[in-house]
Amino acid sequence: MTMTDRANLIDRLQSDKAYALDMAARYAKQTLQQAYPGYKGGPLNDRQVMTLGYGYNMGYPNAAIDPENPNPAGIDLKGGKKSSYGPDLQRKLQRMRELLK
Repeated sequence: MTMTDRANLIDRLQSDKAYALDMAARYAKQTLQQAYPGYKGGPLNDRQVMTLGYGYNMGYPNAAIDPENPNPAGIDLKGGKKSSYGPDLQRKLQRMRELLK
């Protein structure tokens, strides 16, 4: 992607909310399919939501967010900081479901 292409994409993501939401949903779907290849749809369990949050934030594949990781909440980023994206998404999930009704 050229710098001009990147600039155009950034402009569109900032100005076209429907496009930005569509792109975010597509990326989340791809992340989920990569992390859980057998997933066929339906409600996500807590581990899947947390993994999806980490994958969306950190990129997938990422060894730190392997679905088999026994402690996904303990993922360390560079500098010893912990990502709170997965647990935060998990905490907000019920509110998101209510808004989508």
